[in-house]
Amino acid sequence: MACQGCANAAKNVLKSLGDAIKSVETDLTTQTVTVETELPQEDVLRALEKTQKKVTAVA
Repeated sequence: MACQGCANAAKNVLKSLGDAIKSVETDLTTQTVTVETELPQEDVLRALEKTQKKVTAVA
């Protein structure tokens, strides 16, 4: 995630998961996305993979 466009893509794909996503924060400096949700981690990762960016889960 190197630009604001990438950050927006991540936010948009997560918003498509609906009300189960409580919050999404992106940080371009650390190239991270923090998600608050009750969805299984696998569902969130699968959605983020649609952005065609490298996705890694950090507990």
